[in-house]
Amino acid sequence: GAERRPLERHAKELGRAALRAKRLFPEALIADTLAALPQPPALGAVRSATATLVSLGALDPAVDRAAGQAATSEALTPLGCHLAALPLDVRIGKLCLLGAMLGAADPATTIAAALTCKSPFAAPFGSPGVRAEVDLAKLQLAVGGSDHLTLLNAYESWRAIRSTKERAAFCQQHFLSSRTLDAIGATKDELHAALREIGMARGGGGRQAAAAHEDAELLKALLVGAMWPRCAKVELPSGGKPARRGADADAPPPPVKLKIKDDTGVGSASLHPSCVLARQAAALKASYCVYGEAHKSGSGAVMLREATPVPPLSLLLFGGRLRHDAKAGMVGIDDGWVRFRLAPEAAELILAVRRMLDDLLSRKWEAPRSDTAAQERMLLEGVRELLAMGR
Repeated sequence: GAERRPLERHAKELGRAALRAKRLFPEALIADTLAALPQPPALGAVRSATATLVSLGALDPAVDRAAGQAATSEALTPLGCHLAALPLDVRIGKLCLLGAMLGAADPATTIAAALTCKSPFAAPFGSPGVRAEVDLAKLQLAVGGSDHLTLLNAYESWRAIRSTKERAAFCQQHFLSSRTLDAIGATKDELHAALREIGMARGGGGRQAAAAHEDAELLKALLVGAMWPRCAKVELPSGGKPARRGADADAPPPPVKLKIKDDTGVGSASLHPSCVLARQAAALKASYCVYGEAHKSGSGAVMLREATPVPPLSLLLFGGRLRHDAKAGMVGIDDGWVRFRLAPEAAELILAVRRMLDDLLSRKWEAPRSDTAAQERMLLEGVRELLAMGR
């Protein structure tokens, strides 16, 4: 129905098409393969999609022929091969894979399923003034200022209710659509089946069914790995003062200003009013967030949806490639737009953990059924402790 979209229909972005092109014609450049289509996409869009796949670790980069160098074919990485086999948007696919590999399969696939369906928070038709009430009802279920974790909490809270009557009352209280929540559950089952088909599903046990509150920091870090480079710098209103109390507590907070970077450079953006973070950024003192979508309004302003605030440590451990400038005492990510000043000891620790994490994931992408359980548990617990300290 309208509540649920087949996974294949959601896998419509150019990155997915680029992966399929590479899988079908591994020796050819993606841009050349897509240029041969009857209605080829714009070259700039293809280059942007290819760069995103490199940032996500799905492709090894090619030498750019535009720079006067001999062109070499991009190569699918083991992760890219798995993503190409999933009928999903590449970011949602990577979220599922990271969750499966790092002990958070259940919450990760719940979030992924929610992102493939329309929002379960729905205002009744014919009630234009109810939108604000819906947003306030969402805040009652909010976790960590995150739209993604709030979706997870809404679904898990609804699912924990056994009585049909009580479920209906819960949905009415929080402006939730039971049909959409049912669709999320069915889509989640499809995602588990898809992971099993490619050998990525793991058996029970461990912490596979962690709730939103239990593993919030790990899930935020996994969202960095899946959404990168969709990262925004948050400029807190009024110098980051805490949220207002008393008579003004229910008044809309000042708009949160953001900076994002894309192919055209650095620009300004705002959070969509429906975002949990739009009301909680100042109280949380968030400095970065990852986001799912960016849209231009009729006035040309860029609005971000599906936002999750993330700490610097999540970006350093799960973002793009790290570049360490020991002389300047800086660690940058990819082109350095996101960078942090770190003491030498802290930089060495983070770089060492990142190398171990990348190495473990590389081996798991190459051989999902390999027995790395002992090393995996030790590293994962270390990462969890680091993320908890870095909040």
